[in-house]
Amino acid sequence: MPLPPVLQRIAVISAEQAAGFQDFQEQLRQNAYGYQFSCTFFPAAMQGNQVETEIVAQLGRIRNQAGRYDAVAIIRAAAPGSTWPGLTVFPFAGRSPRFRFRCLPASGTTSTRPSPTSSPIPP
Repeated sequence: MPLPPVLQRIAVISAEQAAGFQDFQEQLRQNAYGYQFSCTFFPAAMQGNQVETEIVAQLGRIRNQAGRYDAVAIIRAAAPGSTWPGLTVFPFAGRSPRFRFRCLPASGTTSTRPSPTSSPIPP
């Protein structure tokens, strides 16, 4: 699936008070090229037993709004070198062929040096 040159319409799945989401928005606002971004927030647990269930539910909501987003960012805060348990086994990985968005998982905050996770979700 071809990507637009700049992913400007972003659905964001994250915890409501996640520092990673706040840092993500700040990075978008301060981009060196002056691009304007539109982020729509979809709350989900980023820790605990409900992570998979809530992310899958939000991906379903986003899928039902086809055409409104260029990509989905799944964001959580994490310490440097930490992992995101379960990321590679989430049930939505098998559903991705029916999902028409790029999923961009990321962890970190400005205080933890943001970096993409080492376990990307298939497009």
